[in-house]
Amino acid sequence: MENIPAFKKLLETPQNVVITVHQRPDGDALGTGLGLSALLKKLGHQVQVIAPTAYPAFLDWMPGSPEVIICAQGQQERSFELLNKADIIFCVDFPTLNRLNEMEPVVRGAAATKVVIDHHPTSETFGDLIFRDVKAASTTELLYEIIVALGYQDLVDKDIAECLYAGLMTDTGSFKHTNTTAKSH
Repeated sequence: MENIPAFKKLLETPQNVVITVHQRPDGDALGTGLGLSALLKKLGHQVQVIAPTAYPAFLDWMPGSPEVIICAQGQQERSFELLNKADIIFCVDFPTLNRLNEMEPVVRGAAATKVVIDHHPTSETFGDLIFRDVKAASTTELLYEIIVALGYQDLVDKDIAECLYAGLMTDTGSFKHTNTTAKSH
């Protein structure tokens, strides 16, 4: 967690933030994006979550899901405009920018500070601040560790906790996969 001081400084001043998740987002991607969004809003940031493609309907219950912009559903122009105006772009739960489909070149070329939060191994390095832990059972597990390292754990409310838990549940197969550890619990 060597980037925590720089990350905390980045978050000190309210900014325009876009959180991107991978194509066909699962519970971990959406849970990380929505949990992070709720946290950043509490810190005074303007936040928008953008997904390249739709997520499964069974995730519609997640707090904040109605506000997610789906780029591929006629929202390209709006998505690209938000990405180009962003001060910070978060790339959560994906190891390579090609997982963003048509959003890839826009994110790659954006002037925003890029923050990567992910638990997948990769050979592609992108981002100004990178939080990657391939031993984490889910990206939501890693996000919670970051929240604690920042000293923001008191900001975790029911909505944020539900988003983080959804990601942990889906990526561990309800705690049945071998990636489940004591830390996951």
